Amino acid sequence: MKKVGWLILFAAANSCNRYPRIINERGILVLDQSRNCTSSDYFIPCEINDTIPLGKTVSQIDAHIARSVNPNQFQFAIMRTSWESAADSFYVKRKDFRKQYISAAELTLEWDYDTPEATIDSIRIAGSILINRLYPGRYRITSIKQIILPE
Repeated sequence: MKKVGWLILFAAANSCNRYPRIINERGILVLDQSRNCTSSDYFIPCEINDTIPLGKTVSQIDAHIARSVNPNQFQFAIMRTSWESAADSFYVKRKDFRKQYISAAELTLEWDYDTPEATIDSIRIAGSILINRLYPGRYRITSIKQIILPE
């Protein structure tokens, strides 16, 4: 009987986590150019229309909230196959701008650790101001399927 009580207590403690442990979503993945502890990588859950270009898809996003993500071992593969963008333009035209790598993707995310919901300075990508809040929690990318959109 004592074992059953501990088992119930353990199960209740694990179910108190407010954040989903595994999430499967489609949206826009944005990786920061800097690949160090100051990089800000995030994922904007949204509908992906595979008949319109990525630039137009990004400009149509009306969400202002994103998930903070860790690209894990996928980071350099994602960067090689993503569009480069500066804050004020979708395609980078000069090399001295800080770049971001943008990709439409379907991700499987696994909860990594707790963070509170955060209000942040607006993050501007591809000529649009999109993000001013982050969902609670930080997630690790465990699986990615990039969505290729027409140019």
